[in-house]
Amino acid sequence: MAGPLWRATAFVQRHRTALLVGSCAGLFGAQISYHLFPDPVVPWLYQYWPQGQPASLSPELQSLFEEVQQDIGVPSGHRFEAFTTFTFQPASKHRKVKKFSPNLKAL
Repeated sequence: MAGPLWRATAFVQRHRTALLVGSCAGLFGAQISYHLFPDPVVPWLYQYWPQGQPASLSPELQSLFEEVQQDIGVPSGHRFEAFTTFTFQPASKHRKVKKFSPNLKAL
C-alpha cells in the first residue's frame, strides 16, 4: 500500500497541467486584484493598523500630500486619500556607511 507522499506525488503527476494552470491563474488574480479594485484592496493590504486602529498621517504629511495634489492639478472631485503603510526593511544597527571622497579628477 502506498504512503500519503506517494499518493500526493502520483496526484501531482497525473494532474500537473491543471495544477499549473490553476496556480498561474491564482497568482495572476492576486497580482491584478489591486489594479481592478484599488479602493477596497490597496488599503486592506498595505494600511498600517497599530493596536487595532488605522494610523493617521501627521498634519505635515497630510498638508504636503494636499499640496502635491494641487501642484499636479488633480481636480477637486478626484481627490485621493493618503494613508500610512507598513513596511519592513531590515537594517543592522551597527551597519557602517561607507563615505566616498569626491572624484576630483572628473571635476
